[in-house]
Amino acid sequence: MTEQNINRNNTLTLAIPYFARAWLISLVFAVTANCIALEVPSLLPDLTIDNAGEMTVVNGKSKYINWSSSRLSERVTVLQILAASQKAADLNMPFLDKFTAQFEADETTVGTTTIIVSKKIPSLLSGFVKRELKSNKAEHPLAIMVNDKKGKILTSWSLPDTLAILMLVDNKGVVQKYHEGKLPTELEDEWISTLAQLLDNQPNISASVSLDPLNIDSLGSSQH
Repeated sequence: MTEQNINRNNTLTLAIPYFARAWLISLVFAVTANCIALEVPSLLPDLTIDNAGEMTVVNGKSKYINWSSSRLSERVTVLQILAASQKAADLNMPFLDKFTAQFEADETTVGTTTIIVSKKIPSLLSGFVKRELKSNKAEHPLAIMVNDKKGKILTSWSLPDTLAILMLVDNKGVVQKYHEGKLPTELEDEWISTLAQLLDNQPNISASVSLDPLNIDSLGSSQH
């Protein structure tokens, strides 16, 4: 083998690890960039969703208004951040059913906020989202329902673009519990206990229990 061939082989051998290292470095940066900035407990950053926003229904007429995260400071809140799919809406129903049964029976109230991230829904189907939000808002007028058309909540709070996120937020806007995806059965009682403790510390809370799933079968497959 000539010296030239040896040099070429050495160059090739050195080049492969170099590109492998470059790929690993880029992967690390990519993973780091998508890490969740939210810690528990953590005060949520200020956020306004104005495209489209909170659904309101007055005299049968629906309208979007700007939604501000400051509303989370009004009461203890069960906060759901969902992809625009029925699968996402149904994912944590076992926990939500248990929650509703326990707190309604005790006549204890808690605020609920559901934010639908609809950025992956084609513009031609945006009317379906509004229609379903209107229907659910009319049925549960004290529940807060928000359409986030640009996924602003994900970028502002450094959250993953996933099927469902569940949080317990106290009346100071501090996240006390956080979970991505389906809440495991073994954690449901722990979350219920935390809710009870938060409510016991806030005797003057006035809010609604309303955690029925959104009916958005018409939107098709789940969004990830």
